[in-house]
Amino acid sequence: MSRSQAVRAGTRLLVSLALLCLSSLLALVIGVGVFSWSVRARLERGLLILVQQEGVSAETFNIYYFGSSTMAGEPYRPEASIPRIVEELLDKKVLGRRMRSVNLGQVGADFAYSLERLRQVVRNKSVSHPSLAVIYAGHNEFLKYDGCTARLFMGLPPGYVELAERVDGLLSPLEIDQRRFLDVGVVGAQERLAVFERYRSELREAIALLTANDIPVIVSTLASNVADWEPNRSVFCGDKGMPEEFGRQVERGRDLESRGDLRAAIAAYNDALGICGSVAEIHYRMASCYRRLREPIQAWGEFQQALDEDGMPIRATSDINDFIRGVGDGRLVTTVDAVRRLRERSADGLIGFDLMIDAHHPNLKGYVLISELIAQEIRRRFPSVGDTVRTIDEAEAVTRFGIDQRKNFEVAVSSGRWFTRLATWRYDPRDRLSRAEAFFRQANELDPARYEPYVGLAMVQFLRGDAAGGESRVAFARKVNAEDVDSYFRGGWARRVRERAHEATATGRSVPLGQWR
Repeated sequence: MSRSQAVRAGTRLLVSLALLCLSSLLALVIGVGVFSWSVRARLERGLLILVQQEGVSAETFNIYYFGSSTMAGEPYRPEASIPRIVEELLDKKVLGRRMRSVNLGQVGADFAYSLERLRQVVRNKSVSHPSLAVIYAGHNEFLKYDGCTARLFMGLPPGYVELAERVDGLLSPLEIDQRRFLDVGVVGAQERLAVFERYRSELREAIALLTANDIPVIVSTLASNVADWEPNRSVFCGDKGMPEEFGRQVERGRDLESRGDLRAAIAAYNDALGICGSVAEIHYRMASCYRRLREPIQAWGEFQQALDEDGMPIRATSDINDFIRGVGDGRLVTTVDAVRRLRERSADGLIGFDLMIDAHHPNLKGYVLISELIAQEIRRRFPSVGDTVRTIDEAEAVTRFGIDQRKNFEVAVSSGRWFTRLATWRYDPRDRLSRAEAFFRQANELDPARYEPYVGLAMVQFLRGDAAGGESRVAFARKVNAEDVDSYFRGGWARRVRERAHEATATGRSVPLGQWR
């Protein structure tokens, strides 16, 4: 082949490759567009079906609820949720009209999802007939930034993010093997600010859309378990390595705290924070000391700082709640403060496991308190002669919403699995694994003939590095239901947890539990 022929062949190859890249890019763009349209179309069809099922009409008072898993009622759904409890508190009547509740809460969704659902309600308002919107959303703004693939999909519709998370479940190493006392945040400082700004922008857009269509809205702050939920990740400012003096002060503080010398421990932790003030774990430990000293004001400030500095936030930060508190206009937009309500009703002025079942899902008592707050605001906004807000205590809620033995079993299994999963998000999983174990044992007492508690206890043992203990529980579970147990362990995450425990046993490698340095 002559030189000129070689040049022409090379040129043709480059052109062919360029055309292939362009066509692939075009196909990807078209694919994204088609998939986005199909996701939105499916959600819109679902909305219209739900509107019909709920009996919405121009004659009924129709409340649309937006949010994520807390609005959906986790882990009590569908028996109990904020919309269902509000209905009972208002006797299913507002302004003398029958009340209809359309719950658009979606587990794991960020506010972008809620905004899309809200647009659909407004776009179809000749059918949806919205009388009021209630928004309780903002815990999940950082979820889709975690993992190897999810960040690539973070600007796309919810269906893509869900797909990315499934891929991560197959490809990513177990969180527990990556976590360290001083860790890496899911976003950097600038990106973190961008997440907050995106939330604020989306909430402003939602409110503007509602008010432009004369639809009243109630927005609530988001309550979290600040006192009993440790930060998922702590990030060190400055150099990546741990300065010797910082480590020395932390070690000293931990030792003093374990011996009950809480004032001295606080002083040591303060010295560590003088080196780097953004380490969430140190703020949490200081708060715990103040709590033991029965100084709730100081404890609350440190617990809130620990939440705000968490490198993997799954609870609404103070930036989000402070913004919510300021969005009311005194006319169509009002706010209620669920954080303040739960603090007022908590055992020690701090929100912990007395009102929360995990990081940000209330227990039944907590759900009733938040629902009361929203119901009272609805009555205030829409007063009618003779209408009052009922009171329901926790015991009555158990009966009224059918929280029976079967449901308590489901709640215990669901909570145990959630604590098991979240145990792998932290460098020291021991407390979360202990709570998971307690939930599974509770479930086993409620129904010893079901396999799920035994599988859950097996997973706890596997994560502790006890392969033999885990396998003994798997064997017991298989005697109850071999098919479902085998199916469970074919799942990517469960399979890798099990394999990891066996690898540690085979190699003699101990599983790191609570190694902070």
